[in-house]
This record gives sequence, C-alpha cells and structure tokens, in this order.
Amino acid sequence: MKSSFVGSLAISVFLLVAAVAKWLYPVHLAFRLDRIASIIEIAIAITLPIVYRKAWAWAWISSLFSLWLGYGVFWWIQNKNCGCFGQAFQVSAGLTVVINAIVIGMAFWNWGRIEKQAKKKQLFIVIDGLLLVTGFLTATWINWMTEGVVVG
Repeated sequence: MKSSFVGSLAISVFLLVAAVAKWLYPVHLAFRLDRIASIIEIAIAITLPIVYRKAWAWAWISSLFSLWLGYGVFWWIQNKNCGCFGQAFQVSAGLTVVINAIVIGMAFWNWGRIEKQAKKKQLFIVIDGLLLVTGFLTATWINWMTEGVVVG
C-alpha cells in the first residue's frame, strides 16, 4: 500500500498545481468552470492522501480523470490548449491526455488491489466511459459557446 500512498500524493500535487494555476490565471472564456474545477481539485488533493486505502476513493479518481480525459481529447483533436492549467502554463492538450490516462491507469491499479467484486469493476468501467463521452461533449459545448464552432 506504500505505492498507493505515494500515488495519492503525486496526484494531489498535480491537482494542487492545476487548481492554483486555474484560480490565479483562469481562462477568461470559461471562468466559472475554472473556479468549480479548482475547488474540486483542492478538495480531492486534500482528502485523497487520507482515504487512499478506500476502493471508492480510487473509483472516484478514475471517474473524474475520465471526464477530464474526454475534455482533453476534444482539445487535442482541435490542436488547441485545453486550459487545464488556466493561462498560467501553456500545456498541450496532448500532454494532459497522457497525464489523465496515466492517472486513470494508476487509479484502476490501486482500485483493483482493493476492490474484489468484478461486477463493481465492470460498472465503473461503464461509468468512466460515459464520463469520458460527457467530458468530450462538454468541451464541444464550450467550444461552440465561445467560438460558434461545432466539430462534426
């Protein structure tokens, strides 16, 4: 479980950096979304190292990052910055997609070590897939609202 704790700390540091960057340097077109995401990221960053031994904590991490993965994939396809770190860091959407995929893999690995019921694992795989699509559609909507362009 030591690796789970180290993983939870790494994810927490990543989330804190993203949260502070979005809070201090928001993307002006999605200001409210940046504020909401920052609050969620700070809350998770604080609680994850405390509850890292709980299967539900890793299930929520995989779900959250699946949502963000879908969001990042849209911007990667568009070859634009996703704004995942606000305007503080100009990180490519491709890099955020890779980071999100790594965190999802880490979450599934930790979750799989704790959770033994196969049906719960299958359910969360479906939920993560739906959240990935939701993140993609959210990015499409934001793009449409800000530029009037819909991918399709």
